[in-house]
Amino acid sequence: MKKYLLILLAIIVCNISMAQSDYISYSAIPENDRLADLNGDCGILILSERSDLVICVTNATNVNKYRVTPIGKEQNGYYGYEVCINKDEARAVKVEVSRRGDVYNTNFVVRVKPDFFKAYLIEEVQRPIRMEDQTQATSAVLNEELAEVEFTTTIPDLKVECPPALRARVSSSKKIGDNSVTITSVIIPVKILETARQKLEKAKKAHDELEARLNTTTNAPDKDWETLDILQDEMEQAEQEMASLNNIYISGHGTNKLYVDISKMKPRQKLCYGVLLLKIEVPVNEFSAKVAEGGRLFSLREYEGAKRSFINASQLKEAPADLLPTLRTNIAHCDSCIKYERLTFAALKRINELKKQDAVAQTDIMNYYGAAADFMRIIEKYNPSEYYSKNIKTLETFIENMPVAMKFTFVRWIVNRVSAMEDGPFANVELWAYYGANTPRLNDYTSDRKFRKLVSNSPEEYKHIGTSDAQGIVDIQLNRKSLPTGFFFRPASDNSSPIVYKDVTDIMSQSVGEYNKRQFRQKMYIK
Repeated sequence: MKKYLLILLAIIVCNISMAQSDYISYSAIPENDRLADLNGDCGILILSERSDLVICVTNATNVNKYRVTPIGKEQNGYYGYEVCINKDEARAVKVEVSRRGDVYNTNFVVRVKPDFFKAYLIEEVQRPIRMEDQTQATSAVLNEELAEVEFTTTIPDLKVECPPALRARVSSSKKIGDNSVTITSVIIPVKILETARQKLEKAKKAHDELEARLNTTTNAPDKDWETLDILQDEMEQAEQEMASLNNIYISGHGTNKLYVDISKMKPRQKLCYGVLLLKIEVPVNEFSAKVAEGGRLFSLREYEGAKRSFINASQLKEAPADLLPTLRTNIAHCDSCIKYERLTFAALKRINELKKQDAVAQTDIMNYYGAAADFMRIIEKYNPSEYYSKNIKTLETFIENMPVAMKFTFVRWIVNRVSAMEDGPFANVELWAYYGANTPRLNDYTSDRKFRKLVSNSPEEYKHIGTSDAQGIVDIQLNRKSLPTGFFFRPASDNSSPIVYKDVTDIMSQSVGEYNKRQFRQKMYIK
């Protein structure tokens, strides 16, 4: 009875308070997790339908220990934001996300991994919900073959969804003496979870033992490598089966979706949660007004005025301390846009000066057109608008017939348990252009055999366009009007380094040099 009173009290308190994570919600989307070359740093990928998110890491030791890069609209239609955390920081990262010009935010903790992006979806909801852990020390299940998750709520249309393969039994009942409270019980046959865990552990052990033996053996027969590919397929299948059982999802009409991770549940264990529907109260004061004004001016591309508004908001006595990191990030965004606007105008001014001169190489003028377009693309990632897209398109019409010259440099990186170090150029790395419509799945090219199968199944989508020389260099030229979707880097004579895929937008944004000569340096990791 005491537990239910606490839940109802929490619901009342949340309805009358000004909560900070009411407008937008977050949810993990493991299907969008991805490997990355971050030099040992850790990553979080934020996806959203909104292009005006402001993202902070609030438990970083200082602002130089992480960076947030807007990457624009992805193929899945969402705007992407890459958060990279320094390798020396804690592995439990607290992320705070808000919309520009809004004082509300949502925050969550992510356990990050080196050279890996964990993906999260940020979305707006009409009826935000929150879940509170109400598990007591005495909570338990009598049957040693079962575990249980219990949800208590006053939300009438709350749904609890379980993976079909889990074979869980879901039942709901009204609380005795109070029909407004619904208790939903999920009974889990723990043996199904244990079997999936054991299958994964067995498959991983067999794969890792054979891989370790082959990596220390010279001239191993092809059949052993084929066996390793089979074991890798079995391990990946076991990982997918385990992942499909991991979560129980809860949601209602117009709410965000929450989940409970049950992957580590043990026999007789019982978890209890209260699910709360939150009422949104909009604060109206000088602080929120200045923040809103900053957001409005930013959207109008008036970055100097937006910066002043955000600075003024941060200097108010009523400014909440927990919102100061967000304000500092807003100010930094204004500074970036101001900087690249000045560079854009400088490039356009230089074009006009060159056009008035008699003997000027056409490529010199094209370089400044390309630079102006590049600078404007950077601003557009912070503030997408038709103004920028139209101007970028206009600039590109002047340079669209020029080929894109690119220089790829491949270097070997030796990785062990405690460090990573460069080991010189990487020769004989094949560069493949990929022209397919969809981003390739990591599982489809984790081995050379799988990559060859991809190429043979769709030869029109894959084109071998170069191989690195003794200095690890490949020079190529591409048609600017028909750039590939991405590139594969395939070590042709060293199976200790995995095949790497890079999207063309990542290549173009991370490369350096002039617009008509992009240079990209790729680390090829070797265990």
